[in-house]
Amino acid sequence: MHKGSIVIMLMVLTSTIASALVVDVSGNGDFIGIQDAINASNEGDEVLVNEGIYYERLIINHSIHLVGNNAIIDGSGKCGPIINITASNVTLEGFKLINCDDNNGDYGAIELWSDECQLLNNTICNNFGHGIYIIYSHNTAVIGNCVRENGGQGIRVVNSNNNDLLNNEICCNGKSGITMYNCTGVDLLQNNVSKNSECGINLYESSKSELFRNYVEGNMECGIFLDDSWNNAFLENLVHENGNEGLILQNFSSYNFILQNDVNNSTDYGILIIGFCDDNVILGNNLYNNGLSGIGIYDCRFSTISKNWVFYNSNNGISIRDGGNNNEITDNVIYGNLRNGIGMEECNGNFLQNNNISENLNGIVMDESNNNTLVDNEVYKNAFGIQLVFSKNVVLAANDIHNNTKNGIQLNHCSNNKLLKNRIYYNSVDAIHLADSSRIIVSDNDIFSNGHYGIQLLDFSNENMFLYNLVQSCGSGGIYIYEGITNLFLGNILGDNLEFNAWDNGGNEWAGNYYSDHQGTDLDGNDFVDEPYLINGHRGAFSVDYNPSMTTSRMEKGTLAIGGLQDLL
Repeated sequence: MHKGSIVIMLMVLTSTIASALVVDVSGNGDFIGIQDAINASNEGDEVLVNEGIYYERLIINHSIHLVGNNAIIDGSGKCGPIINITASNVTLEGFKLINCDDNNGDYGAIELWSDECQLLNNTICNNFGHGIYIIYSHNTAVIGNCVRENGGQGIRVVNSNNNDLLNNEICCNGKSGITMYNCTGVDLLQNNVSKNSECGINLYESSKSELFRNYVEGNMECGIFLDDSWNNAFLENLVHENGNEGLILQNFSSYNFILQNDVNNSTDYGILIIGFCDDNVILGNNLYNNGLSGIGIYDCRFSTISKNWVFYNSNNGISIRDGGNNNEITDNVIYGNLRNGIGMEECNGNFLQNNNISENLNGIVMDESNNNTLVDNEVYKNAFGIQLVFSKNVVLAANDIHNNTKNGIQLNHCSNNKLLKNRIYYNSVDAIHLADSSRIIVSDNDIFSNGHYGIQLLDFSNENMFLYNLVQSCGSGGIYIYEGITNLFLGNILGDNLEFNAWDNGGNEWAGNYYSDHQGTDLDGNDFVDEPYLINGHRGAFSVDYNPSMTTSRMEKGTLAIGGLQDLL
């Protein structure tokens, strides 16, 4: 290459290197005013501002890198932004901005109206309006800023997409810490959002944003608030000691993912989802020491609540109410809550599986809730294990219900429910307690070592069927019918219950049951005792099992045809 070509290339390269302009309020630089330096700069220039207090209001209308070295810009108490950025590719770094008034005009100390800018390591404090206001700006980074003690919101983002807010401290502002309106893809990462007078973080009509490892603490109204926002992800945030809720979703906020957050010591709910917010996922969170329930789902559908630890909350662990339908609640650990582990009121079609529920006031309570299914749950060391009130078409199957201080399963004013293949043992009162409940099928359950009765019927519990259950070693009796008629007891094994195996005041049908206190012959070899078994009741009342079983093996279904039972089975 010729020497002349090298010289020409060096000249071209030199001409493209941005120059640095120096601003010094004491006169030791190129300029004493920042705006003068901005006006004199070219695209891509760096403007360095030395230490001092500058009483200015800046407009940045072309691409520069504006850097402060302990520089303070004082807005002199005037309305409007201290720095207004209208050009793209601007970097603002290292300034302290104070004393901006907005006179209720919705201003920010910094206002950004352009794309691909960076706000780095600035301190924005003691302004009357918002700290940072981002409007119609995309692909912007807000990193390492301290935004505190402003009268409005700490950071306000409106109609802006694909921005990153990272490692900012946003504290003690007069309204919310961060608020987003109609934004897409705005990610909030590792910010400290604390002690703001309203909510920590608000999302309105915003989507596809990620909130990751933010510390959201001590905000007056709530930690994180969503309104009509969808497809957002909340990951590994610490949400601590906020007023009202730790995290609330309302008004059609659907398809959001709430994963592995720690939400504790909220005044009310840990997580509250209310008002047509459907198809949300709440997975792997810790929710504890909240003033009401750990999780509340009201009038919302098709959500998944799974693998959460929900404990030591002052109301229910999980509350589902008022049309909270068709949700899946699986694999949660729920303990030590002051009311119910899971409380459900007026909600239908929910599926509860493999939850571990212990040491709450009650385990699971359903009130006026229909068509729900409870499978493979372990419910223990509560007062009532599972209680259904005014509920229909509920299936309880293969649950493990033990060591509760009252009844294992209690049904009040219920109908058309099924209790199938549950293990119910070591409960202090009854295993299964029915009051004013009818058309219940109780089949293939293992019931043993309960304090009072294996099964008790009260308050005219009629037209129920008890099929192929094991009822053994209960402290008072096996099956006790105090009030109830037209019930069927078929193929049950009643063994070694302390006071009696069966007690009936009459009007019920007994067939093919095994009674450990009945001895007899089987001359025809059909595995039924030839002598009937007399079941005593009060004041001389009794019932009779004319075909008591010889064997403790559960009968093959359909061995006895009683009425239309064979077709049913």
